Amino acid sequence: MKYSNYIESDGWLDKSADYLIRHQICELCHKHKATHAHHTRYDHIGEETDDDIMGLCERCHIHIHLMPPVIDDKVQLKKAINLMNRLNDQPVVKTIVLNKVADKYYNGAYMLELASARCENTAFFLQNLMEIFYEDGKEKNEDIIEFALQTAIKTKIDATKIKMEKERAKELLKKRNKNGELKRVEPKKRIWSKDTMVENSRKVYRSLSNDKNLLKKAKSYMNTNYYHGEVFFNLIGCKDANSFTQKIKNDGLLMELYDYLFGGNQ
Repeated sequence: MKYSNYIESDGWLDKSADYLIRHQICELCHKHKATHAHHTRYDHIGEETDDDIMGLCERCHIHIHLMPPVIDDKVQLKKAINLMNRLNDQPVVKTIVLNKVADKYYNGAYMLELASARCENTAFFLQNLMEIFYEDGKEKNEDIIEFALQTAIKTKIDATKIKMEKERAKELLKKRNKNGELKRVEPKKRIWSKDTMVENSRKVYRSLSNDKNLLKKAKSYMNTNYYHGEVFFNLIGCKDANSFTQKIKNDGLLMELYDYLFGGNQ
């Protein structure tokens, strides 16, 4: 499991909560209440013991992440700090940037393993990477930190553009829906008995409620084929299996959805 996914998992949330119950005072300043569980090493991810975790107050946790790396070149150090700030502020950007650095300079190596190779028992993940990038850059005659920084800047710009485009599209979609411009495609008329309709409606609902990925695919299929490819269901709040199935049923499209799910059209 990726680290970014693991720290959001129930396993880590339960483990960190238990640790903070047993270690209520910050283990760095020994003054304030510990509110953050911080990894001190990376080689036991998912199987941590108390030796792999520190309980920190918010101030000390922020301080640890913002501590500068040990780089003797002032220009490189300034860029490294700039890069670290950007990566700490944008976790999604951090993942993209580190993956691109790994692909370009380290044959796709896992960044946690790269940082651990420098010092496995440490709380300074990004600082380790900055020092590695600097030292390897000198050896390769490449500015790895500059590459990572420019990648972070471009990724943030691209993400902002995409977000703005999605917001504009959403507003346009709302306007079109309000004006009655979104018209669904009429299906071919078929007839089910009342009992069949109830039974198949339940079958559709059970199938979609048990598989979020299938629900996503079904919404995409129906959008593309019967709602002109517009993100229609999310717009009107049909996000779960129940509301989506009911909307399709009310629009007289349950047979088409049933065929997609169980008729071999996937």
